Amino acid sequence: MCACDISDVGVSRLTDRPPPLEDDGEAPAGCAGQWDGQDGRGDHPHRRPLRAQETANAVWHDRAVSDARLSAAEGLESHVRAFFEGHSVEVVDYDLGPGRREAIPDLRVLVVGPGPRGDCWAYVTAGCWAVMEKRGHGLEFVMTAHVRDQRFIQLMAMIAYYHCGGHRLDLQHSMPIGEPWVPGSTCDHLLISLPYLHGPDLEHCPLPEGHARILWTLPVTTAEIEFRRRHGHEALEQLLDEAEIIPTDPFRASVV
Repeated sequence: MCACDISDVGVSRLTDRPPPLEDDGEAPAGCAGQWDGQDGRGDHPHRRPLRAQETANAVWHDRAVSDARLSAAEGLESHVRAFFEGHSVEVVDYDLGPGRREAIPDLRVLVVGPGPRGDCWAYVTAGCWAVMEKRGHGLEFVMTAHVRDQRFIQLMAMIAYYHCGGHRLDLQHSMPIGEPWVPGSTCDHLLISLPYLHGPDLEHCPLPEGHARILWTLPVTTAEIEFRRRHGHEALEQLLDEAEIIPTDPFRASVV
């Protein structure tokens, strides 16, 4: 089975925090299409209604896109809350900052605490589907970790930007983190796999406008990625399974 490797493409380091929110210079609400006596081709008030209508259409289109994004995010959040019933679920709005914000506006990271389904933390992106969906189908991503830490929220934001900013991820892909998953860990890549820890009930998320597939971002080592390049994705997964790794242990030994 062919495995796509895009690990030669660099990503921003986790420690590179996005710049603070800046004023985008947007016009105040209600200013679009106001009469200013000019339409760019001299005084010709009869042309102005057409321009105003075009502006109104653009505004309605933007609202429709924004509403669709909101509906998808709410649908994903409802799905995650239902699956993790009995767990705390925190919604973190993440602003990627100028220059990155446009790639994935309204990005959220859902932070799920320990509970009936396990004693680990889960981090789930919400916003990728709305940007990258095709014919109603798209991806979101989940990571499991041993603690709640801002580092993992930043990592999920980086994954979302990587996916939506030009390096479309999919099942059996990998991506570099650029540094250890946590300080002292030998895991410095992410393997995109099925969410084996949670199963298909989390993986398949129905949405009002389609369907999201939630895939697992599993931290792995450089040596494991090299093995995968030579022997394939399924061979690596078999090794990981045979070694009975604890995927949330950042200090686990490499299986190769």
